[in-house]
Amino acid sequence: MAKRKRIGLIFQYDENWAGGMYYLLNLINSLNYLDEKEKPTIVILYRIEKAKDLTIGLYPYLEFYPFLKGWTIFDRILGKTLRLCGITGYSPQYSSKFVDFVFPCTHDIVHSYNSLKKLRKVYWIQDFQHNRLPHFFGEEEIKWRDSSYQSIADLNASLVLSSKDAANDFKNFYPISKVKIEIIPFASVLPSFSEINLSSLLAKYSLTQPYFISPNQFWKHKNHMVVLKAVSLLKREGYNFKVGFTGKESDYRNHDYVSDLKKFVTDEKLENHVFFLGFIDRKEQLALMKYALAIIQPSIFEGWSSVVEDSKAMNQYLILSNIPVHLEQCQENVSFFDPRDEYDLAKAMKNTLLKPNKINEVDYTLSIVKYAKKLINL
Repeated sequence: MAKRKRIGLIFQYDENWAGGMYYLLNLINSLNYLDEKEKPTIVILYRIEKAKDLTIGLYPYLEFYPFLKGWTIFDRILGKTLRLCGITGYSPQYSSKFVDFVFPCTHDIVHSYNSLKKLRKVYWIQDFQHNRLPHFFGEEEIKWRDSSYQSIADLNASLVLSSKDAANDFKNFYPISKVKIEIIPFASVLPSFSEINLSSLLAKYSLTQPYFISPNQFWKHKNHMVVLKAVSLLKREGYNFKVGFTGKESDYRNHDYVSDLKKFVTDEKLENHVFFLGFIDRKEQLALMKYALAIIQPSIFEGWSSVVEDSKAMNQYLILSNIPVHLEQCQENVSFFDPRDEYDLAKAMKNTLLKPNKINEVDYTLSIVKYAKKLINL
């Protein structure tokens, strides 16, 4: 049997960016769908032990290495000895043969960890939100992102982007570039949640059917307000339903965002229609998504939506904002609406309330296998 390819995977653990962690978990899980001879060894580079805890047992060929950062006692002794011998420039690094390549690399990870210096690096940029929606960012963060992304553009390396829409953005905003773009849309590999009792779950979160769900982080570009306005319109028409929002209730760029949403709920007397469920267990979230009337994804910007991929994986119906990346990402089991128009969203929700959506069953396994093959062939 041929030697297995070795892929280094940088696992950044960050509870404030659930989508980023799901991206990495989906990547690992997708490799289980490959033929045995194709499966690579995944070398997980981690800084926080929770990253290791999350991934143990997900895939048969995993190795774990903590990031080499700074100098151990051994490194200090060796470095001093080499300097006494007139040899300078020593620093702890992984050998170039340690892995075939390491992914996903960002500008700051590479510059923070000298240990990656000798490794072949494949870069990744999640999206270009700061270019499209600069009013959601501070001046310093925009400068930092511009500088980081231009540094990647200047490299003779590979850059993974998740959509054609993102690739167009990159070429538009960073036209002077040497980097080779690889478009690899990710796929979701869902854990089984069949053991969850729906009645108990609904009681736990004070939900009753029929309900919609919008499972997003509470960031302003996720556009929760258009959902609340649509709910208010439908309430006035006498429709009886609920909407559940999941996600960590904070936005470091807009500290008043969640409080403004909750104030709108109070002012419009929507307490019997709208429920903020918080950052909930992953399997519970998936079960709530599965048995909802539909999943509402109202974002005004996305790189490639994990909510959409999760929904496609379970053959659930989506009510999606009609931004370009959503149109690229989803063609089945979907209704689109203008994310700036609550009347348009209310119409889509009303149609679902009046007549259950017809689901076309799609074999999502094909998407998972396609994703895994593209990853190992980088």
